Amino acid sequence: LLGIPWRVAFALQDDGWILRNAIVWNKPNAMPESVTDRLSGRYEMVFMLSKKPKYWFDLDPIREAHSGPRYEPRPPKHVNTDRNDGGKCVGFPKNPDQGRNPGDVWNINTQPFSAAHFAVMPRELAQRCILAGCKPGGTVLDPFSGSGTTGLAAQRLGRKYIGIDLNPDYLKLSLDTRLANSTLDFEAEA
Repeated sequence: LLGIPWRVAFALQDDGWILRNAIVWNKPNAMPESVTDRLSGRYEMVFMLSKKPKYWFDLDPIREAHSGPRYEPRPPKHVNTDRNDGGKCVGFPKNPDQGRNPGDVWNINTQPFSAAHFAVMPRELAQRCILAGCKPGGTVLDPFSGSGTTGLAAQRLGRKYIGIDLNPDYLKLSLDTRLANSTLDFEAEA
């Protein structure tokens, strides 16, 4: 436990990046570990960083459905607080069309990948990050492309994708599997 995720986040801050969120990816179905001298790892960190104080972020496509009644603590005096069942609510009734902010702990199951790569993230995790942080039609850069999960998610969400990986075997793996049906358009603007 070297604290690598946080060391990278701090190094990026030193390089001018702004850390906007530290998100815990909770893995409800994490792989069991045969360890007896520590607890098994069940989460990873996802960092949301920006180069500028004002940046593009879209909360709406990643909102989660409300679970049960949701009321604000204090309504303005002009708000009618009568409920349909005759009781009184404490604040504004929830907006069923909007959904709630997912917060900074995301419960997303891992997904198996049959090829020889041992740190594959689920497409749902990549999709959530892309939906919130990349404009429609924008370009996603993944400097740790690995098996190409981010590229697959970007392609399915209508974004352009640039993937980088130091391991040529992983780049070949991603091109032969997840990105095999992707089209490369060298004429389009990035």
